[in-house]
Amino acid sequence: MMKELKSKAFWRAVLAELLGMTLFIFLSIGAAIGNPNNSNPDQEVKVSLAFGLSIATLAQSLGHISGAHLNPAVTLGLLASCQISLLKAVMYIAAQMLGAAVASGIVYGVRPENVTALGVNSLNNISSSQGIGVELLATFQLVLCVLAVTDKRRRDVTGSAPLAIGLSVALGHLTAISFTGCGINPARSFGPAVIMGDFENHWVYWVGPMCGGVAAALIYDFLLYPKYDDFPERMKVLVSGPDAAVGDKDTGPEQEVKVALAFGLAIATLAQSLCHISGAHFNPAITLAMLINCQISIFRAVFYILAQMLGAVFASGIVYGLRPNTTDSLGVNKLNGVDVAQGFGIEFLATFQLVLCFIATTDNRRSDVTGSAPLAIGLSVCLGHLAAIRYTGCGINPARSFGPAVITKGFENHWVYWVGPISGGLVAALVYDYLLHPKLGDLTERLKVLCYGPEDAPAQEPLLEANAAQWNKG
Repeated sequence: MMKELKSKAFWRAVLAELLGMTLFIFLSIGAAIGNPNNSNPDQEVKVSLAFGLSIATLAQSLGHISGAHLNPAVTLGLLASCQISLLKAVMYIAAQMLGAAVASGIVYGVRPENVTALGVNSLNNISSSQGIGVELLATFQLVLCVLAVTDKRRRDVTGSAPLAIGLSVALGHLTAISFTGCGINPARSFGPAVIMGDFENHWVYWVGPMCGGVAAALIYDFLLYPKYDDFPERMKVLVSGPDAAVGDKDTGPEQEVKVALAFGLAIATLAQSLCHISGAHFNPAITLAMLINCQISIFRAVFYILAQMLGAVFASGIVYGLRPNTTDSLGVNKLNGVDVAQGFGIEFLATFQLVLCFIATTDNRRSDVTGSAPLAIGLSVCLGHLAAIRYTGCGINPARSFGPAVITKGFENHWVYWVGPISGGLVAALVYDYLLHPKLGDLTERLKVLCYGPEDAPAQEPLLEANAAQWNKG
């Protein structure tokens, strides 16, 4: 226990759970509450998917040539991370802005005569400071995802990095489009603004994303997964490039789909970004299941759950502060036409399938898993929401339910959203571990893990190796 307490890797993992939970709750709850002033809510999923799929496709097509930044905020984040030279960053940003202006001019020229809009970003009944906050956080998660899935030091990344980045873009749009039109890309905002001559509050779409990108780079590079390059080596990259260096509104069906996608994509993106640091639990039910499964220590489980709850409260407070004045909802879970016993059953089963998916896809005894474990887990979260959201609001995560409840003081039937998910998670762990795919370790070995953490983790860096083994499916 004291070894974990003194380990930098342990505290980085706790920080990753805190940061991941904060981003998860902000992105998912932000998408869930929406904006009542939005005149085209039916277009949100379509637009989000269009932006996300376009980035995924282009990143797959051009990533081997330029790195496929396609966004000044990403370029600036990689510059702050000392992965490109200053000259290349300047030329990339100039090219991105020129490309956005040319493309916007083409769209303007071929649009039907009865279409007057050109997708100019504008604040939707929120202040400029709220707009900066939304843009900063939406861009933060995107750049964090880019840095994490393209980190050459990682050995545990499976699946498609371009797809993960595209899903991150779609997630940002699902969350922010109701409030700011979702810039998260200064060049994307610049192109239509130039053609239409409309620069009202345009600075918001530069300051927010650029600050979010740089903050993501610094936090990833110095706190979450530090690099140990000498300062002269980092300066050499900036000057000459890397080659010179010697690395609760009423929810109709369309709103339910949007919310389910937002929660699922948030988990998939953040799991891909942070799994190599903390294991990416982001859910007390999963953490307790992993404890019962003897994959983490009691000490780590306690700190993870505290970090998850703190992150959820912090993010709920951010959403509460950034929401439009006309929005009084904060996504507090409530039973809808079901009693507490039915609510418990729904939460139990929805969480059971999620935790079963998590344990199965991260089981390092398996050699038959291909594709992306984070994506599979994200789809499981999405499935749980599609099934449960109409009846319970879909908790399946006690911390997610706790955050909004604390901020709004809405604790009616709140116990259902703890007892149901935690029971479902624990049962899933026991069923998998003792019936479906039993482990053969003796009781002494299992108790050692509960007290000290996984025995196979090296003393100097226990967490990294344990999580690399847990997530590596290559």
